[in-house]
Amino acid sequence: MPRRRCSSCCSARSDGRLGSGASGRQSMTGARPLLQVEDIVCGYGETTVVDGLSFAVEQGQIVSLLGPSGCGKTTVLRAVAGFEAVRAGSIQIAGEVVSTAAGSVPAERRGLGMVFQDYALFPHLTVAQNIVFGIARRPAAERTRLLHHLVEATGLSGMA
Repeated sequence: MPRRRCSSCCSARSDGRLGSGASGRQSMTGARPLLQVEDIVCGYGETTVVDGLSFAVEQGQIVSLLGPSGCGKTTVLRAVAGFEAVRAGSIQIAGEVVSTAAGSVPAERRGLGMVFQDYALFPHLTVAQNIVFGIARRPAAERTRLLHHLVEATGLSGMA
């Protein structure tokens, strides 16, 4: 079955790696984003896992990284947290450059927390309940619309 992606929230490339090649993303409101990732390249040894990924996150915005296993989602989160180096590009948090190929601010000085994926799902909830857990305070119609959109975008329609 071919992988399906929506253009508004996913940026997995055809080769399975995360990356967009786009840079200079601006905040939707024109304000300085809380997190700015610009054209980052990350990898392990000779293997490039993330190639030219750029995105911005504003305060209060809910964001997810979607893609197949091994495409670089966790690598991106580890780079933002300061656990992985970037080979190119930059990461800014609240306007401060915290990672470039030339160096980075240590993880303990970034003021970020990270929950590892092994414990990210609630085993007592259904797939649909896990998906909408983070948006429980939104109106029911909006939750339903987002659930259908995300289930379709992630290819989980047979499970939710």
